[in-house]
Amino acid sequence: MSERSEALPVSPEELALVVAGRHRDPHAVLGAHLGDGSVTVRALKPLADSVVVRYRTGGGWAEAPLAHEHEGVWAGALPVAEVPDYRLVVTYAGIAREADDPYRFWPTLSDLDLHLVTDGRHDELWHALGARVQHYPGLGEAEGVSGTAFTVWAPGAHGVRVEGDFNSWDGREHPMRQLGGSGVWELFVPGVGSGTRYKHRVLDGSGAWHERADPMAAAAEVPPATSSVVFESSHRWGDDAWRPTAAGARRSTPPCRSTSCTWARGGATGPTATSPRSWSTTSSTSASPTSS
Repeated sequence: MSERSEALPVSPEELALVVAGRHRDPHAVLGAHLGDGSVTVRALKPLADSVVVRYRTGGGWAEAPLAHEHEGVWAGALPVAEVPDYRLVVTYAGIAREADDPYRFWPTLSDLDLHLVTDGRHDELWHALGARVQHYPGLGEAEGVSGTAFTVWAPGAHGVRVEGDFNSWDGREHPMRQLGGSGVWELFVPGVGSGTRYKHRVLDGSGAWHERADPMAAAAEVPPATSSVVFESSHRWGDDAWRPTAAGARRSTPPCRSTSCTWARGGATGPTATSPRSWSTTSSTSASPTSS
């Protein structure tokens, strides 16, 4: 296999859309893509001095430098037949930093989630939108990955970026992808954990970018600060001993099953007049559940 494989070509127009944050599916350009006997890797690192791919081989780890292609887009080909486990070593001002590539991961939302969000019938939006910390175990030799899935519903947006502590508040290198026609934009960023501050940058139809806090964020800064905050609960319930007894316990009074509930004293067949008040229920309709 040739050690000098060529990267898969991408038109300058499409690269320009990625750089401008207007590409609705940047994962189709960035990340790893199979070619003819090689794997092309593209990364968007506008301020980088150099970018190197460090990838796993049968004998350990190998490195392949990427060439600057277009306004912060770096590209190169790895001499392997399948997409390997890899990291990006990015050098800024002489300082090299190794990080995982956000654009090598699949979407974190299911088709059912997207369908329910689009229809406005998702009953647990906090599990679908916002900033959700994820932990994925490793497969084979690949290491496990932890990070945060950023997901926001912005159906009228022409582009969405995520910015925060993890990218020096420069969202240019983290454009998000739109998942189909759902209006949901998503990006999984490895290495981002609880406590990280972030916001979204949303592109409107006039070409203006607007910085916005996440309406579905699980936490936020204390005013006057306005950033959203990634949050993962570390609480552990301590009711293991109580739960088995609760499962067999009987309610002292039945739950209310009608549209209105009132307090009333028991009658002749119920509690005595001197006993504590008990629940009685009244229904606004006399129709049975089987009535048409």
